[in-house]
Amino acid sequence: MNPLIPSVVGFGGGFFTALFAEPLRRWLYAPKLKLTFGASDHFLTRTPEISHSGQSESLFVRVKVENNGATLARSCRAYLVHIERQGASGKFEATEYCESLQLAWASQAEQSFAAFDLPRGVPHFVDIISTRPTSAAFALATKVTPLRYMQLLVTPGVYRFTVVVSGDGVKPVTIRPAVSWTGVWDQIAKVDP
Repeated sequence: MNPLIPSVVGFGGGFFTALFAEPLRRWLYAPKLKLTFGASDHFLTRTPEISHSGQSESLFVRVKVENNGATLARSCRAYLVHIERQGASGKFEATEYCESLQLAWASQAEQSFAAFDLPRGVPHFVDIISTRPTSAAFALATKVTPLRYMQLLVTPGVYRFTVVVSGDGVKPVTIRPAVSWTGVWDQIAKVDP
């Protein structure tokens, strides 16, 4: 046997271990996000609010985000990337919405739009839209809403929202919840798209 073979095999094994060990470890232990949208009060939730004019109610449509991976999902953010409305044919059609606006983490006050670390097995919610009895429109749960979308937000119908959640070293996940809205603030229902 050639005396160089064990050295070459040892070098090759060490080289490939060094090259692939870290990517394999990251893949095996990576955070894995799961998004859920259901019909319970957790997803269509009434919330009292206090403003300068007193206390009132609001209704939030939101999705649940869970990290089922082995490690912390760091610096996660959620984005609203598409809004569709059901047309006369019953199929969802694109609307004029063409942004990737960041959505708010539910119940986080001033930190609603900050990057959020998601530990394993601890559910959190992301708000998509909200409605209030003082408005004839639904509101996007974004920091800003461009004025060009005001007509969209006052039009009753069946809507489907595309939400993407990602973070540092986290594979992006997408969910497409759909709701019907009559134009009355508290008449929103989950729809199976």
